[in-house]
Amino acid sequence: MLSEKMIQQMNDTDLVWCKNVSVEPTSLLVYFQGEQGFASFVACSGLVGEAKPICKIFSKLHNVEPINTVPNPSFAEWRLYEAYNNIGRRYFILRMSHTYVVNQDKTKAWLYNYPVMRDIVLSLNKLGVDEMTYLTTNIMQEFMYQDTLQIPDNDLLIYDYQEKPDYSFFHDSVEETKKQLIVPPPAWMFSEVFENFSLNNKGNYLVVCSNTKNTFVNIKSVDTIVKFLTETHLLSIDADYMLKVEEALLDIEGHTAGE
Repeated sequence: MLSEKMIQQMNDTDLVWCKNVSVEPTSLLVYFQGEQGFASFVACSGLVGEAKPICKIFSKLHNVEPINTVPNPSFAEWRLYEAYNNIGRRYFILRMSHTYVVNQDKTKAWLYNYPVMRDIVLSLNKLGVDEMTYLTTNIMQEFMYQDTLQIPDNDLLIYDYQEKPDYSFFHDSVEETKKQLIVPPPAWMFSEVFENFSLNNKGNYLVVCSNTKNTFVNIKSVDTIVKFLTETHLLSIDADYMLKVEEALLDIEGHTAGE
């Protein structure tokens, strides 16, 4: 049992634990909140609701903006939340508030993401995390090449790192195909780190929804992810809070549409 408000310092990462956390079998859900379409962010906001994070994760390697505002400053850390599903299994939900994606030189994404991801997995090993699901968006869906895999709005691609090279679909709406899926960072990186550094790995899944680049909030994919979380993982969703997040994002779109 961890003591109340404990600081855990690792190689490149500082974890501020905000509550007592027991050791028990746990599934980890991971998403990047700034991903195009915001599908995983909106869906997972329904899991978290008004809950406070159980852990705040800081690193000098984080991609933090140097300018902030008061009151209500934005936070610099990644945040870890806790929830239990309908049969009592614990879930950690990791909200990556910022990250490194592909830059022009293609150097920063692995260099700065890998150490923090490694430290997180090593820390969560001690708390019983034995499964990870990374929720992401097929942001290359409208790529120019015809061989790019297309994912329907009402379906999800599920890639099992322990059963590679095959993948499946949540609703089996896509016929068997040999097309490859282009996966940019940080999605594949976190899955790869978990596969190699988890000591209790019983499942490692990359779950990908559809994307339309002209849609600011991909509400159709939000609904599909919610079905996946409630039907497959038996998790409860705070629909009212999720709607507030949707409306806040759409309000941002309205204010920035003319820019």
